[in-house]
Amino acid sequence: MAGRIAIVGLGHTAQGELPGLTVEEIAADAAAAAVADAGLGFDDLDGLIACKSIQGNGADTSLGPVLGLDLPYVQTLQYGSCNFSLHLAAMAIATGMASTILLTYGANARSSRYDFAQPMYGADVAAAAGLVHIAGRGGLALQRHKALYGTTDEQFGMLAVGQRQWAQRNPHAIFRDELTMDDYLASSYLVEPLRRADVTMISDGGIALVVTTAERAADLPQRPVYLAGMSEFAAVSGERSADTLMRPWIADAADALWSRTGLG
Repeated sequence: MAGRIAIVGLGHTAQGELPGLTVEEIAADAAAAAVADAGLGFDDLDGLIACKSIQGNGADTSLGPVLGLDLPYVQTLQYGSCNFSLHLAAMAIATGMASTILLTYGANARSSRYDFAQPMYGADVAAAAGLVHIAGRGGLALQRHKALYGTTDEQFGMLAVGQRQWAQRNPHAIFRDELTMDDYLASSYLVEPLRRADVTMISDGGIALVVTTAERAADLPQRPVYLAGMSEFAAVSGERSADTLMRPWIADAADALWSRTGLG
């Protein structure tokens, strides 16, 4: 698959709080921007992949009509940020199920005041243990990491400080103020050892990509981004396995991915 599939368009909405917009409208705005960026029209598409956000109904039941699309290849995904939709698009194109696919996602969790403080895995066990937010599980995992490997708060802080440095260069980022290591260490814990800068900001926003064949990409205005490879990994034991918390499946997926690219 290396070099055969290309990203040719990118679009996104403003990020932060977008009051009065449904998730479908947000996703549609991002989709229109991506299609225009690719130098295409909606009539040039033959595939649509969208994600169900927490509030959304998904591409097959709501987003398609909003965009005025009735395409032969339509998929709806529901999981996290749905970043694996790119994998699905690549496989669909490689197998001839579609040739030019729009991937789009929209969320309005901030303006709709969605409550993320909900028990995980099962209300009886999770709530009793205090796991009513993703930060609870993350805090436990980092505490375990510190116990096993001696990881320090400064080492955790390098991630937050580094991400903020990139955000300062992005005019669309929500947090663009400088964050030093001293600032990080002086901030209070949310779920020890997680601090405010470690936890994701819930925001509204949409993003979309247009993916097509390398042959078609050659005729489009933007410089294509070619897929060098892809990989997925899972385990029967699920997320409750301590091993996957300390050495996440992403490490195994990364090893497999690198071996498939032919780059090393």
